[in-house]
Amino acid sequence: MKMHQYDFLCQITVIVFIFKIIEIKAVGQFYTTIENKQYYVDIDKRYSFDNSILECLKMNMTLIAIDSMQEEEAIRKLLLNTNNFVTVPKLWIGGLIVPGTRTAVWISTGKLFDNWYRGTPDYDYPCILVGWDYKTQWTDYACMSRYGFICEHPNEKILLEEQKKLKDELQIEIEKNSNLQNELYKEKELSENLKQQLDIKAFEEGHNQELELSNLPPEFVDPLENAVPESCEVPNNQPLVFPQQYLFSHIQNAYFMPNRY
Repeated sequence: MKMHQYDFLCQITVIVFIFKIIEIKAVGQFYTTIENKQYYVDIDKRYSFDNSILECLKMNMTLIAIDSMQEEEAIRKLLLNTNNFVTVPKLWIGGLIVPGTRTAVWISTGKLFDNWYRGTPDYDYPCILVGWDYKTQWTDYACMSRYGFICEHPNEKILLEEQKKLKDELQIEIEKNSNLQNELYKEKELSENLKQQLDIKAFEEGHNQELELSNLPPEFVDPLENAVPESCEVPNNQPLVFPQQYLFSHIQNAYFMPNRY
């Protein structure tokens, strides 16, 4: 199917260049959409589909390939703008129906897209027209019929696509960076909360120890405060039993092993 479409497009290209055309000077006008894309529209003269292709080529342009919803909407607004046109003009666009199929392709890109007027196409003709019945949808029509046309800069389409791609990639990176910043902020906040909890816990434990010491009877506290350290010699490998007066009242005996060093 792809090869068949390619052969068909090549045949159309050959026909365009060998077809005998009447020399007509285009007197159309350039229009720029809010997306900053430029189009050339000629409604004052009447051209066949083949003539329209050649008129666009003379300006290093091509018949438009409306291969996205965004561009279809931009063209719709352009043609419906009464400051540009009193009524929606009938214009050749760069689409063709592949013979023997129900597939429409854009001759400059090979992409598929459709926005047909109700009840169309009937697949009687290969060429595609916008503005039928003063609507912005399309219909198939006889290629030798004479209407206006609309061109675009093919390189501009590529640049706009690359620009959109870069813009989307930049937005993704911005979102990633924003998410990372949020994660770092959450980690910092969590760390600060944990530190505060540890500080509070340490303060409470120290305060509780002070309360425990303050609640001890004097006999537990005074001997410790007034005690004088003394040294005593421990016989080698012999346990030493300290008298009761050297110990806490709740400890009966204390045993110390000799220092081996």
